[in-house]
Amino acid sequence: MRTPSPTRPLVATTLLLISLVMLPSCESNTVTSSPPTPTFALSLDSAAATLGTTASSARLRVNVTRMEGYDGVVNLAVEGAPDGVIASFSETSIPVTTTSSVLTLAADGAPPGDYALTVRGTGHGVTERIASLALTVSRDMDGGFTLSASPSVSIPATGATTTMVSIERLNGFTGAISLSLHALPAGLTTAVSDAGTTDAAVLSIATSQGAAPGVYTLTITGTAAGVVTQTTVVTVTVFAITGNVAFQFCDPAGLPVWFAVQSEDGAWTRVSGEHHRYLFDVGHRGGVAYSIPVTDQDASTPVYGYYTYIHYGTATELANLGAAQCLSPIAKRVRGTVTGVSATERATVGIGGAVRSFIRSSFQLGNVPDGPRDLIATRSSYRMDYSVVLTPNKMIIRRGIAPAHNTTIPTLDFGAPEAFDPVPHTVTIDGIGTDRTFRSTGYATANAGEVNLSWEFDAATGSTHVYHGVPKSRQAPGDRHTLLIHAFEASGSWDERVRTSSLWFHEAADKTVALGPALARPVVTQVADAPTRRYRVQLPVQSEYDSLFTMNISQGVDSEHGMIITASAGFRAGASVWDVAVPELSGVAGWLPQSALRADLVTKITVYATGASRHASPDGAAVLAAGRTATTTTPR
Repeated sequence: MRTPSPTRPLVATTLLLISLVMLPSCESNTVTSSPPTPTFALSLDSAAATLGTTASSARLRVNVTRMEGYDGVVNLAVEGAPDGVIASFSETSIPVTTTSSVLTLAADGAPPGDYALTVRGTGHGVTERIASLALTVSRDMDGGFTLSASPSVSIPATGATTTMVSIERLNGFTGAISLSLHALPAGLTTAVSDAGTTDAAVLSIATSQGAAPGVYTLTITGTAAGVVTQTTVVTVTVFAITGNVAFQFCDPAGLPVWFAVQSEDGAWTRVSGEHHRYLFDVGHRGGVAYSIPVTDQDASTPVYGYYTYIHYGTATELANLGAAQCLSPIAKRVRGTVTGVSATERATVGIGGAVRSFIRSSFQLGNVPDGPRDLIATRSSYRMDYSVVLTPNKMIIRRGIAPAHNTTIPTLDFGAPEAFDPVPHTVTIDGIGTDRTFRSTGYATANAGEVNLSWEFDAATGSTHVYHGVPKSRQAPGDRHTLLIHAFEASGSWDERVRTSSLWFHEAADKTVALGPALARPVVTQVADAPTRRYRVQLPVQSEYDSLFTMNISQGVDSEHGMIITASAGFRAGASVWDVAVPELSGVAGWLPQSALRADLVTKITVYATGASRHASPDGAAVLAAGRTATTTTPR
């Protein structure tokens, strides 16, 4: 959201008063000068562009340079485009906080010829400015390709980032494409990978100490034999590093629409982000709050609820949490196919944390991070009746693969020599009593491969069960298994009273997992109903669960609305009770009233507490947790 520019100081009025006082008499020979006239200049990155007659496009940057104190809006328009050429701007009105817009020319059935286009810039109280553009439309340029990239990226001083350059091939064009960068700004180091015959490339950007904060423009040019040269532009915002905590979000499905921070016990303050990056200062401890819309891509209504996340912790804990929100700024799309999967089996495939399950043949992974990553695939026997049971019988691990965006990886054949059998072992659960269990096994590599090996959501009783792991001969240093046990009362729902134990270890072997005691009963009170509905939870600290507190307030039949609040032991600062309340955020600038807790929805409050690892070494680390559904209310 852009805020209006501040009112311009009354410079002109002051100069007028001074000139009236000093106005010479008729007999004076003194010469006075008039104050400068506000104005602006208009320019294009290129004065010429070439298009094919159909399915062709070109992008140019229109630059606005304000002079002599002009701080008004500049409105853009283009004239002279022939029929079949559509001209559009990324922004048609340029506020004082912006210095450019991207002009896109797209041809669809345009007649060949040479055309003179005029880009006009107008503003209140200033003279109109124009920039000329020579456009050529040629049948010789039909086919070919177009380039596109994220129109803007943000990078801190002395930092680095990457972004994807996408290529759309037209009319059957399959030739090699060479990409290059031109007019590089001082202080920026850039490189673009060679696209060749693929559909994507990676643009790398780094700043040196000589890079001053500001907005820079990069022009990427793509050339190939026999087709028109294409360009696309990327705006790079370099910002000074201020603040001891940074939150960067890159998942398109999890971008906040509002963000605020609290330092120590001070007031909540809104933080405005740059390209989904939020920088701020926190004292020894503090909190962050942000709201994310809940969307359903298949629904006609794009947003049907909000979840607000509130995290309390020390400055170091908040910084670590912020760094974990976006492990890679590039989200690639990768396709593939599995074979050797019968009608009673399903496959799971994961690359760098992007996972797809219940696969029979072809699949597509979104949000695959950039760089060399490990692929893990499993084939499992499959049963779904009153339970869900996936038991692995074959696995494939491919290490250090780096598929390009929008490409297809080699077929995953579970009958091929690269496939191997997982090894069975037993897990014994201490302290299970008469509770039922859900069990799952995961596997993660040091190079960001991660997948669930087995799901056994069968509500089984008993203390000994079978799990499957990766043979030692197939492991690499840094790989680890995860055993997760959920135990719940036989007569209740799984979250009415749940205990969990998580165990991490490198080599698969027979394991024993101990469960902790039941969570103490929390006290839940409603502390306010206006201006927003707020709850408070008080929970005695138990030594087994003294590291992290979580309050999950879900609303609606499908839990489409609510809040999740966490507090660390560092924030609790030695208190014997977890005492956490929903903060009053309605007075913070930009707060969305529709994200507040609602009185007209079914409300369920579940409380969890988690302990610290019981082992110093990562191999064999165990974490205990427990939860209770504290209250459920019906709408008024």
